[in-house]
Amino acid sequence: MVHVGRTAAHCYHIETEIIGTEGSLRISPVPEKNLCMIYDKNGVVTECVGGFPERFAEAYQLEMQEFVDCVEQGRKPEVTVYDGTKSTQIGFAATEAWKTGKIVKIAY
Repeated sequence: MVHVGRTAAHCYHIETEIIGTEGSLRISPVPEKNLCMIYDKNGVVTECVGGFPERFAEAYQLEMQEFVDCVEQGRKPEVTVYDGTKSTQIGFAATEAWKTGKIVKIAY
Protein backbone atom coordinates (compact mmCIF):
# COMPACT_ATOMS: atom_id res chain seq x y z
CA MET A 1 0.00 0.00 0.00
CA VAL A 2 1.29 3.45 -0.82
CA HIS A 3 -0.17 6.44 1.00
CA VAL A 4 0.71 9.86 -0.31
CA GLY A 5 -0.23 13.16 1.25
CA ARG A 6 0.56 16.57 -0.12
CA THR A 7 -0.05 18.87 2.78
CA ALA A 8 1.66 18.75 6.16
CA ALA A 9 0.81 21.54 8.55
CA HIS A 10 4.43 21.71 9.71
CA CYS A 11 5.69 22.22 6.11
CA TYR A 12 7.55 19.03 5.32
CA HIS A 13 7.19 15.36 6.23
CA ILE A 14 8.25 12.04 4.73
CA GLU A 15 8.42 8.63 6.37
CA THR A 16 8.38 4.93 5.60
CA GLU A 17 6.54 2.25 7.53
CA ILE A 18 7.08 -1.43 6.82
CA ILE A 19 4.63 -3.79 8.49
CA GLY A 20 5.39 -7.49 8.70
CA THR A 21 3.92 -10.54 10.37
CA GLU A 22 6.32 -10.36 13.32
CA GLY A 23 6.74 -6.63 13.77
CA SER A 24 7.15 -3.34 12.00
CA LEU A 25 9.70 -0.67 11.20
CA ARG A 26 8.91 3.03 11.24
CA ILE A 27 11.63 5.06 9.60
CA SER A 28 11.83 8.75 10.38
CA PRO A 29 8.30 9.31 11.72
CA VAL A 30 9.37 12.83 12.67
CA PRO A 31 11.65 14.67 10.22
CA GLU A 32 14.05 15.84 12.92
CA LYS A 33 16.58 18.49 12.05
CA ASN A 34 18.83 17.52 14.94
CA LEU A 35 18.69 15.84 18.33
CA CYS A 36 18.00 19.07 20.18
CA MET A 37 14.65 19.65 21.90
CA ILE A 38 13.82 23.18 22.91
CA TYR A 39 12.03 23.72 26.23
CA ASP A 40 10.75 27.26 26.61
CA LYS A 41 7.61 29.33 27.18
CA ASN A 42 6.09 27.74 24.06
CA GLY A 43 6.49 24.21 25.45
CA VAL A 44 8.68 21.50 23.98
CA VAL A 45 9.78 21.96 20.37
CA THR A 46 11.69 19.69 18.01
CA GLU A 47 12.86 21.46 14.87
CA CYS A 48 12.02 19.88 11.51
CA VAL A 49 14.05 20.01 8.34
CA GLY A 50 12.87 22.60 5.83
CA GLY A 51 12.79 20.54 2.66
CA PHE A 52 14.25 17.86 0.42
CA PRO A 53 17.66 19.50 -0.22
CA GLU A 54 18.40 19.83 3.48
CA ARG A 55 17.16 16.38 4.46
CA PHE A 56 18.67 14.44 1.56
CA ALA A 57 21.86 16.44 0.88
CA GLU A 58 24.12 13.42 1.40
CA ALA A 59 21.93 11.20 -0.79
CA TYR A 60 22.03 13.75 -3.61
CA GLN A 61 25.82 13.96 -3.37
CA LEU A 62 26.10 10.17 -3.47
CA GLU A 63 23.84 10.02 -6.54
CA MET A 64 26.00 12.57 -8.36
CA GLN A 65 29.17 10.68 -7.38
CA GLU A 66 27.69 7.40 -8.65
CA PHE A 67 26.94 9.09 -11.99
CA VAL A 68 30.50 10.35 -12.28
CA ASP A 69 31.89 6.93 -11.29
CA CYS A 70 29.75 5.22 -13.94
CA VAL A 71 31.02 7.59 -16.63
CA GLU A 72 34.65 7.24 -15.56
CA GLN A 73 34.49 3.44 -15.22
CA GLY A 74 32.32 2.86 -18.30
CA ARG A 75 29.68 0.93 -16.38
CA LYS A 76 25.92 1.14 -16.10
CA PRO A 77 24.23 2.12 -12.83
CA GLU A 78 22.34 -0.52 -10.88
CA VAL A 79 19.17 1.59 -11.07
CA THR A 80 17.56 1.17 -14.49
CA VAL A 81 14.99 2.89 -16.63
CA TYR A 82 12.58 0.14 -15.50
CA ASP A 83 12.96 1.35 -11.90
CA GLY A 84 12.16 4.90 -12.96
CA THR A 85 9.11 3.94 -15.02
CA LYS A 86 7.73 1.77 -12.22
CA SER A 87 8.13 4.53 -9.62
CA THR A 88 6.39 6.93 -12.01
CA GLN A 89 3.59 4.41 -12.53
CA ILE A 90 3.16 4.16 -8.74
CA GLY A 91 3.04 7.96 -8.48
CA PHE A 92 0.35 8.25 -11.15
CA ALA A 93 -1.66 5.44 -9.54
CA ALA A 94 -1.41 7.14 -6.14
CA THR A 95 -2.64 10.41 -7.67
CA GLU A 96 -5.54 8.62 -9.36
CA ALA A 97 -6.47 6.90 -6.08
CA TRP A 98 -6.36 10.25 -4.29
CA LYS A 99 -8.55 11.95 -6.89
CA THR A 100 -11.12 9.14 -7.20
CA GLY A 101 -11.04 7.81 -3.64
CA LYS A 102 -10.73 4.29 -5.05
CA ILE A 103 -8.06 1.59 -4.87
CA VAL A 104 -5.89 1.55 -7.98
CA LYS A 105 -4.17 -1.72 -8.80
CA ILE A 106 -0.78 -1.68 -10.51
CA ALA A 107 0.16 -4.39 -13.01
CA TYR A 108 3.74 -5.61 -12.79
